[in-house]
Amino acid sequence: MTVLPHRAHSRVVLIGTSDFRHADRLPPLPAVHNNLADLERALCDPETGIVDRAQCTVLDTPDSVTSLMQRLRRPVGQAEDLLVVYYSGHGIRHEHRHELYLTVHDTDPAMLAGTAVPFEWLKEAIEDSPARTKLLILDCCYSGLAVGAMSAGEEVRDIRVAGTSVITSSPGNQISHSPPGDEYTAFSGELITLLRNGSNLPGVPLTVAELYRSLVAAMNRRDLPKPKFKSTDTSSDLLLRRVPEPRLPEPPSVKPEAAKPEAAGLVAEVPVAEVPSVAEVPPIVDAPAIPMPGVVKPLTRFPSLATPKPRVRSVAKKRAVPTESDGVPAQRSTEKVEDERPETVARPAASRLTPVLWVVFFMGFPVSLGGILSAITAEPPEGDPKDLLFGLVWLGASALIILLIRFRFAPRRAGRQVGHVEALRITLVEPVSRWPRYVIGPALGFSLLMAVVAPFADVTSTTPGSISGFATQCMMLLMFLMLSATFVAALRVRARA
Repeated sequence: MTVLPHRAHSRVVLIGTSDFRHADRLPPLPAVHNNLADLERALCDPETGIVDRAQCTVLDTPDSVTSLMQRLRRPVGQAEDLLVVYYSGHGIRHEHRHELYLTVHDTDPAMLAGTAVPFEWLKEAIEDSPARTKLLILDCCYSGLAVGAMSAGEEVRDIRVAGTSVITSSPGNQISHSPPGDEYTAFSGELITLLRNGSNLPGVPLTVAELYRSLVAAMNRRDLPKPKFKSTDTSSDLLLRRVPEPRLPEPPSVKPEAAKPEAAGLVAEVPVAEVPSVAEVPPIVDAPAIPMPGVVKPLTRFPSLATPKPRVRSVAKKRAVPTESDGVPAQRSTEKVEDERPETVARPAASRLTPVLWVVFFMGFPVSLGGILSAITAEPPEGDPKDLLFGLVWLGASALIILLIRFRFAPRRAGRQVGHVEALRITLVEPVSRWPRYVIGPALGFSLLMAVVAPFADVTSTTPGSISGFATQCMMLLMFLMLSATFVAALRVRARA
């Protein structure tokens, strides 16, 4: 028995990674960005979609494993009826353990642990969801590892939760395809077409099982890898597309020239048998006139009906996507949409510039505090009157750097607006947490040692225009304390991950 999911109690999570920091080993996938955008439109369509846009979460090129898992937790925990999780990007198979890893922006193929998402983590997040029915769709290489055994016969841990279906774009030992120049990846392009237009078989509803059969047929026609499928209980009978309500035919429009004879004092000849009597026509009180067969009547009382106004749709709110059911070939609109997300090309720029800005901040901010403290508390020759000027200049520069990171680069890397604390975590703590522990540990020990030694260091300044020795001591102390706090936070993030 086919059933429709409840809109308000269902959730859809669309995850995709289209560009990568290590582009020399993980080539970009520009089609993935289009996959996410048009899947969201198809699943949230007011007539045929199964959820509203408020229930759909799009994670476009998450920066790190931690960022993806944290942003996934909320919608997965909110789903009560249906949970749909979709991933598109590079899939990497571990060369020894035959495990599947899903890539994010910072994934390093040479160091999968800590930089890529193990499929086991995604599986556990789906299993822990309170949703009654769950659907996982993977469009990546070796995605068949999620549903069964390797071709060599070695068992892998797949999803066996009641009420769960899994559809993958390829078997566990084959790659998926993204033809160069195509708008979508091969598998997701067929998926989007089916969600827009329904099953190719007339009168057959688009259930999970029918979706898989249609995908297999489409991949066979293109001689591409056969998708894999696994379902438990009756989750394969769930409907993934609503049948749009039939549209009532619009009343025939009255051409202006048709009213000219009567306007000139002439009455059109009408057979008497076709004209209803006066008693049969109810009185009209400020209501549109009812068209009568064979009668040509001028619409002078309601001029707006004679020349219907075209409906004007705001492009900023929603972009219409024509389908084959509208009588025209399905194609994407070329109009600019104001609510489109920023291009993912901004993320590599943010990744390159934020380390430089943080290095300058870690040097400049201690200089500012050291100079101000020296000017206020120290007396010559330890202090120097120019320390206050140096401190104020570097304080302004440090403030500008923090504002730049907070309002420009942190949202670019996270794909959404963030707060001050979260901006610090995304742009500083998370990148440092990806360092190996044998690097973070000694760095933390060295910074703590220097923080202890700095107040007692014999620092003299004889260069004209430089800050005094006391200000330099303050600068060193504050800088190494800030570094120590960063390394401690990075170790805590690694421990939680």
